[in-house]
Amino acid sequence: MFRSRAARLAVAVPAALIVAVLVAEPALAGSTVRTTGASLMCNVYKTGRWSGYADCWLTDTLSDKKQVYAVTRSEGFPQQRTTNNYGGGITLPFRKTIAIDSRFVWAYQVCRQVNVGSDNCSPWVTVAEPRS
Repeated sequence: MFRSRAARLAVAVPAALIVAVLVAEPALAGSTVRTTGASLMCNVYKTGRWSGYADCWLTDTLSDKKQVYAVTRSEGFPQQRTTNNYGGGITLPFRKTIAIDSRFVWAYQVCRQVNVGSDNCSPWVTVAEPRS
């Protein structure tokens, strides 16, 4: 009985891994952007010709009571903002659905709120499907 159960498991586990690999698209990017007091890491996945999603982690890296936020945008759509106001050292995970008009292009940046003047923001990171 032990051998037959082990044999079934030996076949089932690789088969499950193959199915998982075939269903999940590889990440197009796994980049971290930083600015003073904030960091943002996103993995971007393509699920269809003009669709996908991004799994992101927004971290407040200072205990200064300043809000940190992520700004994301898809080509042809308005920007979206996700705010982490939970405090220093706290990471806010979030997922963004991506819909694209033409070519698969998605961008993101992280910012820290400043009371006077412009907010402190990282450069934009752009994730794009390679041109064929």
